[in-house]
Amino acid sequence: MNKSQVQYCTRQHKAGQERIISICMNKHCQIRLACSYCYQDYHLNHVQDLITIKEFESLALNTYNEQKHFEFISLIDEKAKILQNLKNKLHEYVSHLEAEFNQDCDNLIQSFVYIQNTLLKLCHCHEHSIKEEELLTVINRFSNVEYNQIKQSIMVQLNRPIECIMKLHDIISNECKMIQRKKFINTYIQDKELKNFYLENVLDYKLAPKKHSLIRGSMFTKEFMEFEEKNKYYYGEIHKGIPNGQGLLIEIKDQKMEEGIWIEGHLSWGQRSIQLKGVASLVCGEMIDGVINGLGKLICKDGDSYTGEWINGQKHGIGIYKYANGDMYKGEFKFDLKDGQGTYKAHNGDIYIGQFEKGIKNGDGKYISKNQDVYLGKFKEDKIDGDGTYKYHDGKIQKGMHKNGHPIGVHMIYKNDQHHPIQQITYDDKGNVIETINLQKQ
Repeated sequence: MNKSQVQYCTRQHKAGQERIISICMNKHCQIRLACSYCYQDYHLNHVQDLITIKEFESLALNTYNEQKHFEFISLIDEKAKILQNLKNKLHEYVSHLEAEFNQDCDNLIQSFVYIQNTLLKLCHCHEHSIKEEELLTVINRFSNVEYNQIKQSIMVQLNRPIECIMKLHDIISNECKMIQRKKFINTYIQDKELKNFYLENVLDYKLAPKKHSLIRGSMFTKEFMEFEEKNKYYYGEIHKGIPNGQGLLIEIKDQKMEEGIWIEGHLSWGQRSIQLKGVASLVCGEMIDGVINGLGKLICKDGDSYTGEWINGQKHGIGIYKYANGDMYKGEFKFDLKDGQGTYKAHNGDIYIGQFEKGIKNGDGKYISKNQDVYLGKFKEDKIDGDGTYKYHDGKIQKGMHKNGHPIGVHMIYKNDQHHPIQQITYDDKGNVIETINLQKQ
């Protein structure tokens, strides 16, 4: 350090007070050079940060020695090499794209020149000098086969960086929405199980019909927006201050959720929470006047689910209902109940194919047990009732009347032949055997 540059203070002091006695190392202090006058006036509250000129010189020499200078230069060189390597790779990639582009253009120009020469021969009536491959080239050109291939090749090269940027934008945008969705639900849903249920069932906006997916708001809420009722909070796209586009609404009091695409403050397509026999559930589909209509899906917190047709919030039409225990029904529904033709498969292997009425088996049906015994006949109030035939897995066949799930009256037993019975069994009204008669040797 040149002492002549720091020997005297730059401020005008009294004689004898202008000499520099120390240097201030406090990063918040604006006065770096301290004389005896400055010491009293500017540095009294941080005297411990003052050091002498010799101490400063020693500190500077120790901090910036030859070894650290070498390490610093080496670090700069290493970073410069990395940067240069990246520049080289980028230049190589751009040069490769440019070469491919130029090659495609050259091929295209050569092709046009080739065709032009062929067309000139035709115009000047030199057909005899045209070779077959020249004529085929012209035909291909006007059919756009080769042109479209070259054009597609060029566009692929040009669009590749744009596609990468768009994909990256979509990924980041979806991640941000998922983070905000989780924060919104965690903030306003108190019950832990219900909170997890809502978090697990994320709405897939890609399933929205086109007429709904094109709906967008003019802006996005910066924070969670409170409704006038003071019981509802909304986060998502809005227009003129009301939900319009993609968004999520939570009712604080009832702990209900509505998520999807909104039109002028009303959910048009998406999912909303309902109570199904006391179980928290979500219905997903098109909403009309606040209830699901058309094709839609039901997800229950206890594990049940339904996919099919709805009318005014009720399962109505063709659908599939899956139970948490593994049972499944596929068939017709009316007013939220199994009604009409359907198939019920129990988790233990039993199967019923036939008619249902108001949620239970009623009418003609076929029952197949897990050991492949088959009953074909009438059902009433969920039980075998009326005329029917049993076909057992060992080949025996039993025909007769049934009531309340039991055989009654006279039943005939056959073995692989329904024309010649081998046994006659008589039952009472409770299904107990009264009499058995063997009609021929078995």
